[in-house]
Amino acid sequence: MGGAENTQDIDTQDIDTPGRLAAAVRGHLPAISANGYRRVLALALFLVSLIIFTGALVRLSGSGLGCPQWPTCSVGEILRAPDNHGRIELFNRYLTGWIGAVVVVLGLTAIVRRPYRKTLVQLSLLLLVGVVGQALLGGLTVILKLKPQAVMGHFLLSIALLSAALVLHERAAVDTDRPFVLPVDRNDARLAHLLVLFAALTVFLGTVVTSSGPHGGDDLAERFAFSMRDVARLHSTAAWFLVAAILGCAWRFRSARTAGQRRLQRRIGQLLGATLVQGAIGYTQYFSRVPAWLVAVHILGVVAVWCTALRVALPLWRSDVSVAVAAGGPNPALRPHTPSP
Repeated sequence: MGGAENTQDIDTQDIDTPGRLAAAVRGHLPAISANGYRRVLALALFLVSLIIFTGALVRLSGSGLGCPQWPTCSVGEILRAPDNHGRIELFNRYLTGWIGAVVVVLGLTAIVRRPYRKTLVQLSLLLLVGVVGQALLGGLTVILKLKPQAVMGHFLLSIALLSAALVLHERAAVDTDRPFVLPVDRNDARLAHLLVLFAALTVFLGTVVTSSGPHGGDDLAERFAFSMRDVARLHSTAAWFLVAAILGCAWRFRSARTAGQRRLQRRIGQLLGATLVQGAIGYTQYFSRVPAWLVAVHILGVVAVWCTALRVALPLWRSDVSVAVAAGGPNPALRPHTPSP
């Protein structure tokens, strides 16, 4: 009985060192269902989104140097902050620690998940490495006195962590690690690439705009010497290219024949709506001299647009079977794929 269970959980043709270690750990921990694992993953995804927002609040409230030391808040103080600015910054650091703890739990639950998925374990460990890197980069940002390059890197790494958590959540929806070629043509795949490219470019240029604006996290923080008008114009141009890519996706999938295509249509509609709302917020904050509260709303919009953009593009990515199956269910048109060298 026990041997049969192990055969179901692990592909016997692909047992490696991580697989043997996972088998040893599973002998001492209770198993968790696939749905239970996704619930832990959903919590991690929420916390990563939350830390992006709280990090923005640190900057918008002028609390970037509220804790002048790292990893402590001030000399001899770890759990207490000297003032409100310090408390805001300290809470953001606590949140990073909580995320780290959840990601450790996520890795353990990936190991004991039934059925076992080696890919999920690997991606969970990669997410843990990213959280550690995020904490270290946050400390470096404080040491460098909020230099705009460091602040940009800190935010973009948060977006990368959010992407990893989202991809992991989508991959956990199915029970296979085997790659497939999706039933889409090259134009669909290229359009997906353009969609992500323009979304990433829009986010990146948005960080340049922010690093050139008035909210640097501290009154003495260094800012880029770029003209706000010029960088905002570049940022909005990238956003309009993103809208064009979204409309291209909507046109390509205007005739939905399968459940997967209908779900993809809904995702495209969600992305278009989120992008247009985000654009309206962006133009409003620019012409109203960038009030802090509206910038905070805009940060929430960044998370929404980026996540919905990935959820549209992933089913069209030729190498991502799990999202395609999650979007439309088992598809007999999918065929095994032999990766190119």
